[in-house]
Amino acid sequence: MRRFRDEVLAQYDAGLAFIALYYRWGEPAGRWIEAHPVFRPVVRSALLPLVYWSRVALEYGVFTALLLLLMMGVLLERTVTGIRGQMRKEVR
Repeated sequence: MRRFRDEVLAQYDAGLAFIALYYRWGEPAGRWIEAHPVFRPVVRSALLPLVYWSRVALEYGVFTALLLLLMMGVLLERTVTGIRGQMRKEVR
């Protein structure tokens, strides 16, 4: 993650803002999670896609990682829309 911070995030104004936000809130958030261990699996599950995405960005470039993220979003939207359509048909 340090490599992602240095090679990707630090190259953009938005990335620098995120780094500043992380250094401001990361330690208090970590202490809160340590005090409330029931939330650890939830936080880890939420962070896992970001870790994998950062690896893709480092390996193949930010543009490719963003394109992959966009395609996954479209696929998710179409899947949800299809499921909703099927549910509506079953109710009728």
